[in-house]
Amino acid sequence: MEVTGVVGAPWAVDAAGKPVAASYDVTPDGRITMHVEHNASTQYPVVADPTYTGGGFKATWSVFAPWAVTVYLNKARSADSEDAGSLVCIGIAFVPVVGVVIAAICGVHNVMLRAADRYGYCQKWIVNIVSRSFKLEFYKGGFCS
Repeated sequence: MEVTGVVGAPWAVDAAGKPVAASYDVTPDGRITMHVEHNASTQYPVVADPTYTGGGFKATWSVFAPWAVTVYLNKARSADSEDAGSLVCIGIAFVPVVGVVIAAICGVHNVMLRAADRYGYCQKWIVNIVSRSFKLEFYKGGFCS
């Protein structure tokens, strides 16, 4: 059996900081459903934030904002992203009229990514499908290994 990813332990906490019982159900086809056991003493909002790790990246999201996903890349996946970015910059250079200028900007961006990698940082992508935005940040330590 090959492991392709790992889902972190289920957890939830209410507004008072008290743990709320949480568990997973897994269907025969591999679907995972998280259950959070609310009761009369539960103070809202309740935060349950599962984590998925696999293939050199870790994705996190909140049940209160499932449209916003944060993806942490480890060092190897950050390097792969930088290599792919270099190819994109080269391809952009062939776009008529504006290609050279945009490729130069793209190249500077990629140099910044490589410099961050040299100093031990990894990439963190924040994707929001509602606002259709993508934000790139850097982080160090933890999953960045």
